Amino acid sequence: MLAASWVADAAGVDLDDPIDVVRIGIGGQVTDVAFVEVEIGLHHPTEPEERVSWRTEVGFVPGWQAEFPVVLGQVGFVNRFTVTLSRSAAMLAPEAPEVVDDRFGTGRPPDSAATDG
Repeated sequence: MLAASWVADAAGVDLDDPIDVVRIGIGGQVTDVAFVEVEIGLHHPTEPEERVSWRTEVGFVPGWQAEFPVVLGQVGFVNRFTVTLSRSAAMLAPEAPEVVDDRFGTGRPPDSAATDG
């Protein structure tokens, strides 16, 4: 998962002692990205008291140029949920990991989807 460095500032995330610093190319630039462990949380769109949260590493990118503040990664987000994207609805819908098996019969044990990666 990657985010603009201003997101770290807004959330009060300290980047002074990163877990790792990786030089990556993103958005037409090459830059050093500081990775720190943070708590991520999602609220249900119609039931605000319902919330799911987890800890994961996020890389904060200085000089972020994109119009969106975050890139959701395979590790730290997609490996925790079944994710449905719809451009026509302008919507991203994360659901329980076992939903994909219910829909498509992948044959994976229900608890393995949330622990991969």
